[in-house]
Amino acid sequence: MRLSPEIIRVGIRDHNRAALAQHLFEIIFLIECNPFAERMAYLLCNQEIGTTPILNKHGHNSAPNCIGTAFYVAGVENHPYHAHHNELDQHWQRRERQPGESDLDAMFRYCFHSNLERNAPGAFIFSCARDSNDYHAGIYLGLVDKQPIAFAQHGHGGKFGVEMVWRNYESPSYHLPRTLREDAKAA
Repeated sequence: MRLSPEIIRVGIRDHNRAALAQHLFEIIFLIECNPFAERMAYLLCNQEIGTTPILNKHGHNSAPNCIGTAFYVAGVENHPYHAHHNELDQHWQRRERQPGESDLDAMFRYCFHSNLERNAPGAFIFSCARDSNDYHAGIYLGLVDKQPIAFAQHGHGGKFGVEMVWRNYESPSYHLPRTLREDAKAA
């Protein structure tokens, strides 16, 4: 599936459009070099999937969200779906909770940023805004104009596309998806 600047432009998150619109060919290059390029291109060319309800793991029909989309892109699932934040647990190694510490506090304390995972195209980016308990997930692409960018679904039932990490992730945490960890072990 061949990507065009217009396909990329449609998928840029609205509040990132001005900053990223002048870098469309760089973005295409980063997507095409990503280990999950084929799935990203498929979603970019089929935006209607983002609004189509599908049965999730909790038995509800709902449009996909960013977490379920990231699982799909990383090859963990067969299609984007509406995932819940607790489904992330098996895909990243969490530190033990301290006595009296909530899961959310443990997650914030956990957010490590090893150079390997932060700089690896295809790394899973996860974030939670402590004040709103709002989760967001995406797949790291690389740098554009010295800024990290990610591929994600822009909200529940939203568009698939590219966004700037610093504008969309509060204290982002980078993790190699299980599919990439398994590939690394096999090599």
